[in-house]
Amino acid sequence: MAEKDENQEHHPVLLQSSIGYLITDKDGVYIDGTYGRGGHSQEILKRISQQAKLFVFDQDIEAIAEAQKLGKKDVRVSIFHQNFRHMHREINRCGVLGKVSGLFLDIGVSSPQLDNPERGFSFQHSGPLDMRMNNQQGMSALQWLKEAKVEQIRQAFKDFADVRGAGKWARLIKEKALANEILGTQDLASLVEKHTPKKVQMQMNIHPATRIFQAIRIAVNDEIASLKEVLQSAKEVLGKGGRLVVISFHSVEHRLLRSFAREKQSQLPVNFPVIEQEDWRIIRMLEHPSDAEVEKNRRARSARLTVLEKV
Repeated sequence: MAEKDENQEHHPVLLQSSIGYLITDKDGVYIDGTYGRGGHSQEILKRISQQAKLFVFDQDIEAIAEAQKLGKKDVRVSIFHQNFRHMHREINRCGVLGKVSGLFLDIGVSSPQLDNPERGFSFQHSGPLDMRMNNQQGMSALQWLKEAKVEQIRQAFKDFADVRGAGKWARLIKEKALANEILGTQDLASLVEKHTPKKVQMQMNIHPATRIFQAIRIAVNDEIASLKEVLQSAKEVLGKGGRLVVISFHSVEHRLLRSFAREKQSQLPVNFPVIEQEDWRIIRMLEHPSDAEVEKNRRARSARLTVLEKV
């Protein structure tokens, strides 16, 4: 769920392709681990039978409010106000652990979150420096910048966004946050822009604060650890032949998915009879959206689709 252009309509990314890969049994049990505003969930419901079930997860209270509207209209839908890292526990409680036909994840920040200035995700709007996907708990981005050690901030900048000069930026932003010179999104964006040489800015095709915002958001929401946890638990959640379908948007996620898929990839032929084997078969690895979709929806340009099947 990447940054989108201001005033652009929300379009679920890679909708037809992702759900086309996901649905293998119209009577099965499916999970949408990132409900957002429900575009992918609604497509799933169109393609499954009245006997099938759909479990939806989201940590954002506004997304859950939207999901509850859908749940009132469709008895196939069960709703969990949880980060998808807790999926294993909830699915086990529902008695369908190891019986799920498909798990869908659209990773990152959603368009409604970006568009709301009060959520503090985007430097395109003036708002508090918050960035929490669940804004009812945890530290805001500003609190994190004030409380985290410089080394923690530097590591986040380096690991989560490949920020050049991560140490320099960590020291500067920490200093300004503690001095209360950073209070909102525009303060941070202006600071980064001010300290990025014009020559460097001219060579960039993105705002100089883009990677800084990305790294802080990922750190505040513990996104990479959450993704690692759900990947590790997916093999127990899914049944044999169940599919894991993931849409990712930036290099750190792409690398993690590629590494996970190749490490766990089954080396056996497709039609080989597998006994007690829990590896994955790669169906698609980082598939790009079509030129037509990108032309219609520019936020899809960085999206990549990964599809794995439990052997």
